[in-house]
Amino acid sequence: MRLVQSEATGRRRLRLWQSGAEPPQSKKATSKAAGSRKGRLCATKAGGSEKRERWTGTAGEGRLGALVNSTEELSMKKAALCVTAFAFLGLVFAAPFASAQQAAHKTPGAAEQLLRVWNGTGKEIIAMAEDWPADKYNYRPNTQVRTFGEILVHLASSNYFAINASEGKSLKGIEDDPKEYKTKEQIVAFVKKSFADGAAALKAGGDAGAVAHLEDWAGIIGHCGEHEGNLVTYYRNNGVVPPQSRPRPKKQS
Repeated sequence: MRLVQSEATGRRRLRLWQSGAEPPQSKKATSKAAGSRKGRLCATKAGGSEKRERWTGTAGEGRLGALVNSTEELSMKKAALCVTAFAFLGLVFAAPFASAQQAAHKTPGAAEQLLRVWNGTGKEIIAMAEDWPADKYNYRPNTQVRTFGEILVHLASSNYFAINASEGKSLKGIEDDPKEYKTKEQIVAFVKKSFADGAAALKAGGDAGAVAHLEDWAGIIGHCGEHEGNLVTYYRNNGVVPPQSRPRPKKQS
């Protein structure tokens, strides 16, 4: 019975194959094919999920993290560049002020140092010449010494021994005690002129001139100091405090 059915089934399949029609599949084969298609579909879905996981999952987080890190590094580089630029500009703008401070603390040369002493001495002597009363310009402690006015004329005239020497001029004709200066006004003007001429000569000669004629300048500055001391004693003999020893008025804040 089974053999007869098998032969009949075989003949039907042979006829269908010869006619080009697809032979019917058994339920088992159909079920197997369906399972194969379902497997491929699941694999496709799984593949899509895997792709999505690669972007949104751990791999995606890695790419996003790399992008964030790259952005942060760029921002840090920009910030560092800005700091460097501001530091450079600070150095550029600070350079002139630093140079000015260095120049301010620079040790003065010979001419400048002599000029400071010369002007300081002249300022004190001129102050005394202007302060002393005109009617006492003929005062002297005794007949063996010069009067107040004569000391000033002698001092101013002697200044030209250093001034003329530094300027290369002749020393002939310089008198120790010229007689043409008689009034307080004339004497004060002569004293002022001598110190102004001396300051101009020191500036013109510079450090080289100051060093070359250092003995002349040092000698005449010492000479001025001697006679300033004489004038101080004249003040004290008359019970008057010299200008340089008087209390200075307090500055109003």
